[in-house]
Amino acid sequence: MANPQKVFGPYTLMNRLAVGGMSEIWLAEQRGISGFSKTVVIKTILDYLSDDPELVEMFLDEGRIAARLSHPSIAQIYDLGKIDDTYYLVMEYIPGRDLRYLMAANVAEPKQVPLSIILRVAAEVCAGLHHAHTWKTPEGEPAKIVHRDISPDNVICTFEGAVKIVDFAF
Repeated sequence: MANPQKVFGPYTLMNRLAVGGMSEIWLAEQRGISGFSKTVVIKTILDYLSDDPELVEMFLDEGRIAARLSHPSIAQIYDLGKIDDTYYLVMEYIPGRDLRYLMAANVAEPKQVPLSIILRVAAEVCAGLHHAHTWKTPEGEPAKIVHRDISPDNVICTFEGAVKIVDFAF
């Protein structure tokens, strides 16, 4: 069943991808002048949690901190804001499947995943985490960033073979 499209500021929410924890994840399109269009993913804090200052601050911290990270194995954050009463962050759309999906597909149709692929995924995840964990503030101080939810759900393998970490929960 398709979700109805909904205008959300400069974005059109096209399809709800997931709900869980403290947020909803949407596939969206950003539109601009002269036919500009970009597919993005929008994470919104759940309405009933928007009144909790501590949870809102956690959500905003995720966006502020993750936006500073720039690494090929970490999903990029493009925007953080509030429209009406809804806090949101806009991130890179990554066409692919999460590692949990790929692991489940491999169980459904058992076949040996080549060791080289397993090691490549692991190496890319480690490289992204290393970048985050050793990142320094503009003042040169260790930022002490730790991804607190590294799991198969938060590792995306693109259809082109790239590996990206998402959902930096601090």
